[in-house]
Amino acid sequence: MRSTLPGGSAKWSSSRLPWVRALCLHQRLYLTSLVAYGPVTLSPAIVFTAYAAKSNVAGSTTFDAARIFTALSLMNILAVPLITFLQALPQLAGAVANFQRIEDFLSLKTDDDFRRLHEYSEQEKEGKNGAIQFLNASVGWGNENSPSLHEVNLTISRSSLTVVYGPSGCGKTTLLKTILGETNLLEGSVSVSSTAIAFADQTPWFAKATIRENIVGLGNDTVDEDRYGRTLRACNVEEAWVSPNQTISSNMPSLSGGQKQRIVSLSN
Repeated sequence: MRSTLPGGSAKWSSSRLPWVRALCLHQRLYLTSLVAYGPVTLSPAIVFTAYAAKSNVAGSTTFDAARIFTALSLMNILAVPLITFLQALPQLAGAVANFQRIEDFLSLKTDDDFRRLHEYSEQEKEGKNGAIQFLNASVGWGNENSPSLHEVNLTISRSSLTVVYGPSGCGKTTLLKTILGETNLLEGSVSVSSTAIAFADQTPWFAKATIRENIVGLGNDTVDEDRYGRTLRACNVEEAWVSPNQTISSNMPSLSGGQKQRIVSLSN
C-alpha cells in the first residue's frame, strides 16, 4: 500500500496495513454472523410488527396471546431445519468438489514404467558397467509430442560421481526425472540397474511429522541411536531447530532452505 500524502505517510500506511487487514476480517466475520443468525433473532420481531401493523390498519383486535405463542412455535419449528440446511450447503458443495477431484484422479491414465531393468552378475558388478544408460532417448512431459530432450546418449558408471550442469531451462531436471521414470519416453530406451533410487528434489517435501520421524520414518522404533546421532552431526542437522515434538512442513518459514535440504538428504 502506497500513499500520495507528503512526509512519512507511505511508511505509516505500511505499518498500519496488518491492522487494516485484521479490521476487514473482523467486519466480514460480523457480517457473516449477522447473515447466519440474524433471521432467527429478528424474524419474531419483524413478523409480529408486520402483523400488528396489518391488524391496526384492518381494525382487527384478534392479536392475542394464543396467536402469538402459536406463531412463535411455528417459526421455531421451521427455523431449526432451515438453519441446518443452510449451514450444510457449504459442506455439501465441498463434498461434491472433493468427489470430483477423486473422480478426476481415478480417471487418470496409468503410466507404465518405461525403464528397462538390467541385473548384473557379481563379476559385472565389480566392473565399471553402466548403472544408468540412455540410448537415443527423447523424452517429454505430459501428453506433449515435442520432446524436451532429444536423442540423449548417456552412460553413468557404477560407483562414480556424475555432475550435470548447464543454464536454467536446459533440461537438467528433466534428465533426473527421466532416470526416476516420471517423464514420457517418446523414442529410444532408458536402462537402470535398480529402481530403488534416492532423489533429493530442489523443492524439499516433508511428511507432517517431527524432524526425527522424517529422517528415520514414521513408526520406526528400532533406531540405532549412536548411528543416528553421528549422522546428524555429519550432516550438521539439529533437532533443536524447532521445538521438541513440533511437526514440520515443506512451507515452514522457521526453517531455511539449507536446513530443509539437509533434512531431506538424511530422509533419503
